Amino acid sequence: MINFDSLILKSFCDENSEFFQGAKIQKIQQPSRSELLFHIRSKGETKKFYINFHPNFYHLCFLTQESEKLRNITIPKTIQNAKILRVEVPKYERIFEIYFEYYDELNEKSQLCLAIELMGKYSNVILYNYDTNVIIGCAHNVSSEKSRERELSGMLPYTYPVKQRKKNLLKTDFGTFMSLIDIENIAQSVSSKFYYLTISLVQDCIELINPFDEKNLYEMLTTIL
Repeated sequence: MINFDSLILKSFCDENSEFFQGAKIQKIQQPSRSELLFHIRSKGETKKFYINFHPNFYHLCFLTQESEKLRNITIPKTIQNAKILRVEVPKYERIFEIYFEYYDELNEKSQLCLAIELMGKYSNVILYNYDTNVIIGCAHNVSSEKSRERELSGMLPYTYPVKQRKKNLLKTDFGTFMSLIDIENIAQSVSSKFYYLTISLVQDCIELINPFDEKNLYEMLTTIL
């Protein structure tokens, strides 16, 4: 599985928000059922924005090359030549949101949002009207039989996933940090208690500290955040 966590997603958004702002979507292609490729024009250049929402390989990036096997999608009027207003990542979430302007048949303007949810087996791409909060369409519909907490399909209201009950390490002192973690299983316990910190990230930090010390781990993690 690719380690594309919420911290990496936040960094991607911060680094590329200027490119997305005011950009236009020129073309959309679909290499497979779980992949999308957006050709986006901004500031005199076109970039290929790649979205993978496969349960095991979910991630976002800009491509420098593309396969000849890609097929074009018929672009809905809601997206074709749409102007991107901004991109955002909700706090602590693995959701990349693209907000853009939409003009209906009466030439009335509204905002749409394309929510790219990168959450393992729950990964999805959802288009909804930001003004009314009504879903227009999803890559994967989720019925009440599949999820009691969150249904996703056309004409339903869009809601965020259930919030995880974790803490912000930057607002946690070392004493509290030590009281929350399990010394025998540090990587997993840190990941389960604090936002942004995956097991693999914590484990990588542990391996860099020699000899290992909890205080040094705490300081390294706060520096990363």
